Amino acid sequence: EEAEGGGGATSSGHSPGKLASKRFKVALNRVPVLKAPGAEHLAAVANVRWLYLREEFEADGVAFFPAEGRSYLRLRHGHGWICERSRNDLRRLAVVPVTRRKHKLSKKMAKAVAFRGGDTDGVTRLKKSDLVKNSQGKIVSKRASEAAKKRFADSSIAKWMEAVKKAKVAMGLEGFVKVKKGSPVYEKAQEFY
Repeated sequence: EEAEGGGGATSSGHSPGKLASKRFKVALNRVPVLKAPGAEHLAAVANVRWLYLREEFEADGVAFFPAEGRSYLRLRHGHGWICERSRNDLRRLAVVPVTRRKHKLSKKMAKAVAFRGGDTDGVTRLKKSDLVKNSQGKIVSKRASEAAKKRFADSSIAKWMEAVKKAKVAMGLEGFVKVKKGSPVYEKAQEFY
């Protein structure tokens, strides 16, 4: 049973309804591209093309089979049919409509979305494995974070902070201490620096 290319009825008598060309994406591991809508085609999926998880496609028609409780989406240009439900479990959706954001993501927000494992619509190539939260709670690139830590460790400010810590321990001071020029803590820190 082949579906007619011009949007006509299938040989089983079901005619696809008009659907303004809409984008969908695969929500399961994979779904078969069927030659025609119907349970018999869905059951016989040998030698068929597959669409895989998160793969997007456009559909321009839909055929509902009440006896099966399934709808079949017609791919544009007559390239086949996709069942909108899982083959094995009617409760699971196999495809979902693609939602587009009204406003483009900012670079900062894209990192937050990627850190949660979401889709950034190509704003950033970074993935969750490439990102980390810094000490201020900002989501930053792991590479950038490690490079900044290395730069800080080699800087003169890090050496001065270490010298002040040693001076405070040597003088038996705890908590906040002013390190003013001419003060005993400053002089002691200068010795360690």
